[in-house]
Amino acid sequence: MTYHEAIEWLFGLQKTGVKLGLDNMRRLCRAIGGPDQRLKYIHLAGTNGKGSCAAMLEAILRHAGYKTGLYTSPHLVEFGERIQVNRAPLTMTQVAEQTAWFKTVVERARADGWEPTFFEVVTAMALREFDRQRVDMVVLETGLGGRLDATNIVTPECSVITGIGFDHMEYLGDTLTLIAEEKAAIIKRGRPVVVGGMAEEARRVMVSVAQERGSPLYVPKPLPMNCRLGLAGNYQRANAALALRVCDALSVSGWRIPEESRSAGLAGAEWPGRFQILSNNPLIILDGSHNPQGLTATLSAWRDLTGGEPPRVIFGCLKDKDTRALTLSLDRPDAELWLVPIEAARGESPARLAELFHQAKTRIFNNSTEALTLAITGNTPTLIIGSLYLAGQILAALRAQPHEVKLNG
Repeated sequence: MTYHEAIEWLFGLQKTGVKLGLDNMRRLCRAIGGPDQRLKYIHLAGTNGKGSCAAMLEAILRHAGYKTGLYTSPHLVEFGERIQVNRAPLTMTQVAEQTAWFKTVVERARADGWEPTFFEVVTAMALREFDRQRVDMVVLETGLGGRLDATNIVTPECSVITGIGFDHMEYLGDTLTLIAEEKAAIIKRGRPVVVGGMAEEARRVMVSVAQERGSPLYVPKPLPMNCRLGLAGNYQRANAALALRVCDALSVSGWRIPEESRSAGLAGAEWPGRFQILSNNPLIILDGSHNPQGLTATLSAWRDLTGGEPPRVIFGCLKDKDTRALTLSLDRPDAELWLVPIEAARGESPARLAELFHQAKTRIFNNSTEALTLAITGNTPTLIIGSLYLAGQILAALRAQPHEVKLNG
């Protein structure tokens, strides 16, 4: 099986759609020898900040001398980004080999009358790889929600809930309390949980579940002002404070994480597509925020950096997002909106997005590369936002066309 054949087969599994529940995942892990039972985990859920917090935790643990596994989704450019060991993504060869092996497992499952989903197979692939490479700690990000997410078969050393906001409401509920209940389900009996900033109604859920399960609950401490972060954006300070509290919780149970490893990890953490400065002249920033809470944080970070609102925004999003809520904060008379398509079946058309803007000047592009190239040749500061899929398209364009799309760092 070639890499491209592997990707085609894996994404072909998406035809089964989203199937929330843990029975399939438990059955799949038993079928491949139970790698989930032999690993140590930090398990993260939350509406925003999971990936950035996970990247910081991975960097801290690696600096402390631990061999790390990092599982996140979606990938931005290459599939192997989802499964990393000591921050090295799976190679194309490894992806092809793993997929060929799992294809046989899935065929046996179908013969027995059940079928794993795309996310279940990829999660099992990650656990098998981490087990094979004998990692010391897996930093594991939920895919959707928590209670019925495929990752929730694990019993972690520490759970992390970064924050609660409105997203995936068709699956998680339409109130903060309901969404919080879904995400709080990753809290395991007797295991510590670190909880980030959230509305009081969501916080009450976290406190109640932690008390019921006898789980020590940690909240972040203020981050020292001289703490140096490798990730840009003022909102990353909250994620860094969360990561440090996780280190405190792990230290109680015997994990050795020196202060110098914490500082070095925060300073050296990398996480593409999150307030990533692509160019300084002109200023071009790429951020994958894709819900109202995340967009608010990104706009705050822009104002903190520049002192004003972004004069130009390149924007694209998925159909299943709350597009009206996303567009409200961008629809200003002084704003210039360049609307681009997302190259995915769920991508919203730029023409449809244009109908939602009543004040901003809008312009429709056939593809995101065309908009990026034009932005680079001008002198107007530009923010690229709306979807991690859009962030991936932009980064892929920069990688594939370094001469046509040239940045002034």
